[in-house]
Amino acid sequence: MSATLRKAFARIDAKTAAAKAASGFQCPPGCGKCCTSPFVEATEIECVPLARALVEQGRASAVLERIRLAESNTCVIYEPTTPDGSKGQCGMYEQRPGLCRLFGFSGRKSDQGMPEWAACSHMREQTAPDMEAALQEPPPACMPIIADEVFALRSNSGRPDEQIPLPINEALGRALSKELTRAMYSSYVRDDDEEGSDGSSGRQPEAPQQNLYDRAYAAAAAAVAASPNADELD
Repeated sequence: MSATLRKAFARIDAKTAAAKAASGFQCPPGCGKCCTSPFVEATEIECVPLARALVEQGRASAVLERIRLAESNTCVIYEPTTPDGSKGQCGMYEQRPGLCRLFGFSGRKSDQGMPEWAACSHMREQTAPDMEAALQEPPPACMPIIADEVFALRSNSGRPDEQIPLPINEALGRALSKELTRAMYSSYVRDDDEEGSDGSSGRQPEAPQQNLYDRAYAAAAAAVAASPNADELD
């Protein structure tokens, strides 16, 4: 995960956590209705951390095949726990894209340009009338605005062709295809290096000349493990 993307995800998570604490809003226990929506969008670049994790787990090809066979746009990473799919959980929660991080605890601008909650209908059904009363009050200043956060996330990460909003399965499929190609090329280069053009054993796996993908992934893993500094959050 690039430093830019990591910071963007950390900023969104911090803002939604603050909005959740300030409002008292809660998702209904076990609810997964937002994950079943066929209208969830993501960009290819947002799905790179998810795709890379699936490659590392050896699940990438299987998930890519599930995407190919899917009969709807419901996210293939969603893991339902009830027959109707209304309850469940994200199968890769830590790597979820931006919109998935924002939903339920964020807002929008009204026609008059004023911030207002973009309330989840299922949260309203389960927590009324408490939530209805809270929605009549001005939202907290910490509430993230969906359009602003999504724009910042998508415009500052990756190349233009990786920033196009797509149905989440399509975005994930593109990211998976590229990450699988990278992994296969990485393996090919590593094998070639180990053999050596002169028939010798070549470079050792721990040598500093290890291929670019391995170095990039190691750096990304270290970035994910590191907690962001407070001054990195808007």
